[in-house]
Amino acid sequence: MEKKKYLRYSILIILIVLLGIYVYIRYPRTINKTYTGLKYKLGVENINDLEEVTIKINGKVTSDFWLNKKFKGKFYISNIDELITNKDNISKLKDAPVTIIYNRLWGSLLSYPIFNSGKDWSIDSEIIGNIYHDTDFKELTILCPQPTWRIKDG
Repeated sequence: MEKKKYLRYSILIILIVLLGIYVYIRYPRTINKTYTGLKYKLGVENINDLEEVTIKINGKVTSDFWLNKKFKGKFYISNIDELITNKDNISKLKDAPVTIIYNRLWGSLLSYPIFNSGKDWSIDSEIIGNIYHDTDFKELTILCPQPTWRIKDG
């Protein structure tokens, strides 16, 4: 009889500990960080084209039931004007919130939704690049593609 009582308490304690760990992992974390970094291009010919960039992040990281992470908040990138292919969207992106759903294998895509109202109502997105960072947001990398031509430009 004593062994059954001991076994029940042991199972109960293990379940409480596992539940506590799960709740701790799922609890939303507030991220409020400022980074100073460099914008550069690969290649010897671009060695002198270094430019300082400031990135501010303010938002929350949450996890779903399966512990897939999602960030909701705002990104401020000091030279975002250069990264946007459609210059009409610059004013819309200055204070636009962003949602990033993380892929466990390769990081995620940093893109802003654009809601165009008026005669031709549409939804578009402005892709800044791929974002990679560690779990504590201590280090951050954004890979930005080189803007090329658009259909509008011919």
